[in-house]
Amino acid sequence: LWVNRYASPETLGGPTGPACRMQINHRDRTRSFELDITAPALRPAAQGRRVVIQAIGEAKATRLDLSDLTRLDRIAGLLTEHPRTSPAATTKRLLFSMAGFAPDLSEAARRRPDVELVDLDRLYDGT
Repeated sequence: LWVNRYASPETLGGPTGPACRMQINHRDRTRSFELDITAPALRPAAQGRRVVIQAIGEAKATRLDLSDLTRLDRIAGLLTEHPRTSPAATTKRLLFSMAGFAPDLSEAARRRPDVELVDLDRLYDGT
């Protein structure tokens, strides 16, 4: 994964352990969400044996818009209810897209320091 090999701690909101996929169940247990990227913080968990999640993300071939960020925000909220995870103080939202980003998402990313957009240029050139 790009997150494991190339992403800087600044991009991820701090040093992280190896990223992986993760499934989060909604509290009503009728729905689950799959995250393409979940990166744990390297520092010890503040809440007992819970793993502190430093970064979450989605990787898609399609163009992403604000609804994709809203989905990540909702999943970040569910991390607090998960029995083995806890979100970091500022869990980073990473959005990867081969087709680019809608203007509403690009604007939100400019305003929010917890959002990183990664397009093909950034993915391959590291810019």
